[in-house]
Parts: sequence; C-alpha cells; structure tokens
Amino acid sequence: APLVPVFMILVGGAASRSSQQQMAAMSQLSSRFLDWVRGMPTLQHLKAVAQAQQDVDRSASQYRDSTMKVLRLAFLSGAVLELFSSLAIALVALYLGLGLLGILPWAKGVIPVPYAGALFILLLAPEFYAPLRQLGSDYHAKAEAEGAIEELLPLLEQHTWQHPGQQPLQLNAAPALNLSGVSITAQNERIRLPSIDLQVAAGERVGLHGESGSGKSSLLLALLGFLPYDGRIEVNQNSLLEVLRSDWHRQLGYLSQQPNFKRGSLADNLRLANPEASEQQMLDALRDVDLLALVEQLPQGLNTPLGERGLGLSGGQLSRLAIAQLLLRDAHIWLLDEPTAHLDPETSATIHALLDKLSIGKTLVLVSHQWQGLQWLDRHLDLHALHTQQEQAPC
Repeated sequence: APLVPVFMILVGGAASRSSQQQMAAMSQLSSRFLDWVRGMPTLQHLKAVAQAQQDVDRSASQYRDSTMKVLRLAFLSGAVLELFSSLAIALVALYLGLGLLGILPWAKGVIPVPYAGALFILLLAPEFYAPLRQLGSDYHAKAEAEGAIEELLPLLEQHTWQHPGQQPLQLNAAPALNLSGVSITAQNERIRLPSIDLQVAAGERVGLHGESGSGKSSLLLALLGFLPYDGRIEVNQNSLLEVLRSDWHRQLGYLSQQPNFKRGSLADNLRLANPEASEQQMLDALRDVDLLALVEQLPQGLNTPLGERGLGLSGGQLSRLAIAQLLLRDAHIWLLDEPTAHLDPETSATIHALLDKLSIGKTLVLVSHQWQGLQWLDRHLDLHALHTQQEQAPC
C-alpha cells in the first residue's frame, strides 16, 4: 500500500506541469483562432484567407500532438497505478496461500491465518485498494484543475469598475460634450489616453484620428461609461460620472467596427436597438439606408433568417443594417468606432454618404485611423496633436 501514494507523488508533479502547459497552449490556440475570425473581413479583402487557414491547421496539429502527450502520461500513470494495486493484492493472496499450506519460510508448519479469516481478507483486499485507486484518479483531476485555475485567476482577481452615477438624465435634443483634462490609465499603470481637452458643440460632427494605441477606442469606452478616467466629461454641463449610465445609454447610439448581430431574423436584429419598434418603423429605417428594396425581394421579408454575426448579408449590407439600428434608437448622440474599417473603398464611400445624410442634427464623434472619405464631418482633430497641446499648455 505505501507504494501507491509514493508513485502518485512522483507522477503527480509531471502530470500537473503537463496540464498547466496544455491549458496555456489551449488558451493561445483559442486567442489565435479568435483573432483570425475577428479579422476575417480584412483577410478576405487582402485575399489572405488561405494563409490564415494554414496557420490554424498548423496550430491545431501542434495542439493535437501536445494533447496526445498529456493523454499518454495520464494513461501510463493510471496503468502503473493499477499494476501496483494488482501486485499488492497478489502478494496478499500469496502470503495467505503459503500460510494455509504451512510453508512460509519464516513459519514452517504454522498457519498464521485460518481458512475463514484468509478468505475474508482476500475478499476485502480489492476493496482496501479501491480508495487508493480513486485517490489516484482524483489526484490527476486536481492536477488538471490547478492548470486551469492558473488561466482563470487573472479573471477572478480582476476588479470591475462600477459607474457611480445616480442622477437621472433626459435629453430632448443633441447635447454638447465637454472634456477637461481627461486621461485614462490601465490597471497596470499603462497610460491608455494622455490628458486631453475637447469641446464638441451640440449637433457638431467631429472626427478623431490617430494611430493604433493613441487612445481612440479607450476614449469611446470612457464616453460610453465603461472605463474609469481622470478629469471631467460633461454632457450639457452634467458630469458623466454623476448621471445614471442606463439613462445615458438610452440617449446615444454606438456603432463599432464589428456590428453586433445574432442568429435570428432581420426583424429580431433590428429590434436589438429598439425592442418596441413596429414593422412600419423598421421598414422606414431600412428605406433610409437603402435596404428596403433588397428586403422586399426576399421571400420572407423581415422574417428572413440571418446566421451568426449576420451571415447571409454582405459587409456593406451589414453596415447599412447597423445604421438602421441607430435610426431605430432615435438617439441624439452617435459614437462611431471606425464603422468602415473592413470595407472596400467603394462600399466605404457609400456608407459615409449615408452617415452624412442621416447624422445631420446629431452630436457625433467618429474615431478612425485615416481621414479619407470623412470630408462630410464638421471638424477633424488629431489625438496626438491634442496630447501635444495639453503637454505644452503649462509652458
């Protein structure tokens, strides 16, 4: 019996390390696959889908090989554990049998255990080692759990910021935005957005431009109320940190690089923006974005099913559908995060023309890497220039 725990200690360390390495490999593979899927429009535009497929195949093959190594270790340890248990039971049976025959080398002619007792011990021997076998199985499960918890700990230890606002907010027209000394710092103390000052007049349409990592998306997340920040953001002289985030969200429309669509009908996806929207309101919104003719040609009309992420429509059609969602919200302020980043130039120009026509009278903030096609905006600002001005102001 003592051999079984000793063997578990020897093999357990190797099993735990293998499980941790396997969890890390699975996390890397998942992240790599998610990156490829998110960038699929760009890959299609660059005709690089074949290279991405080869990379996924290669990564999957490497993961399969490492999985087989872990399974080989698990099967080997389980087999050796069974071997030790079987040998222990066999030694007990050998001792009892030789004792009943009276030929034990150290006790000849003596029966140490009578027949009834020997039979009882022999029947109980497998049950005696059964908990040790189960302990071995549980030990391997523990090693796998330790590998998994290392990946989960960063999520479990992460502290989610809660928006503190409690004051109600109601907007009857496009609001003015005022940002004073706004900066954003990540939990690891990395500066995501250096301090900036920005004023957006009511009904003004402003484009913010900058390179990757300049803080464009972080600024939008702060405006959405999802990120803590230093400084002050005001909506019509009301501090954003003091108003109810739910009220604020009801006043604005947000369009991301990858619009959010679910598996369901066209009507279901349009009602993501406004659950109370009537069929006529949805048709009017589709007419405004030049999609009504397409929908009327579909046999099921608004009940036409879409797959995950809007599968069934082209990139340009999905962008139009996302703008239709904005119209159904009837929001006074629009926040746009590179809405045409993955579209070809011709489709991008069409979407910008729609945004120009439909955003009149809205307070609009659009972030983008580039200026091309955005001449319809009232004002263009470079985030790097805003940072530089803020740094030079005290001088």
